[in-house]
Amino acid sequence: ETLRLGSLLTALAEKLPLLGIKTRHGGAEELRELVTAGQVQGAFYIGVQLPRELANVPLRALHYRIVGPQRDRERLLRAGWGELAAMPWVGGSAAHHAQTMLRGVFARQGLSLRQTIESDESALPFNLVRAGVGLALVAEELALGASERQELVIWPHARLTAQLAFVYAPAAEHEPALVAVLSALRSVWG
Repeated sequence: ETLRLGSLLTALAEKLPLLGIKTRHGGAEELRELVTAGQVQGAFYIGVQLPRELANVPLRALHYRIVGPQRDRERLLRAGWGELAAMPWVGGSAAHHAQTMLRGVFARQGLSLRQTIESDESALPFNLVRAGVGLALVAEELALGASERQELVIWPHARLTAQLAFVYAPAAEHEPALVAVLSALRSVWG
């Protein structure tokens, strides 16, 4: 839903019914490397900074919040960066954009977080926070809704922002399939 992938693929299928489309899922840095190496023509990329070596179509800003289990409410609301770093964290692989963002924000504080569970399933950190396993960085829309339902607690002292963009190799800009994708992308995203 965040990528509007269904709408994009529908538009491509309608405009170019003979075009063969393959999708891949991966961490932001993994996808950047695949595009840079020419193994895929383009990718959705989420990051604090967009890769300089790739052309891009900026789509929107995405906001993230640090969240923790409801049972740790009082401790979390009083915690500073040091206390947060020492708590157990649930997150993705090192190439996932949320992990890159977290490492960066903690590094700026001179800290590294204690990740106790790593998963390549993007919904798992959110679900494990609600289950009481540890802290995570999750999309603000998810965090706000779950907080209103008292399923988790939002740490009030940080809101991290990343850019969602479609990235592609500048050399491939005139390839027919990529031209079609960029046209459909602009029509879906406005």
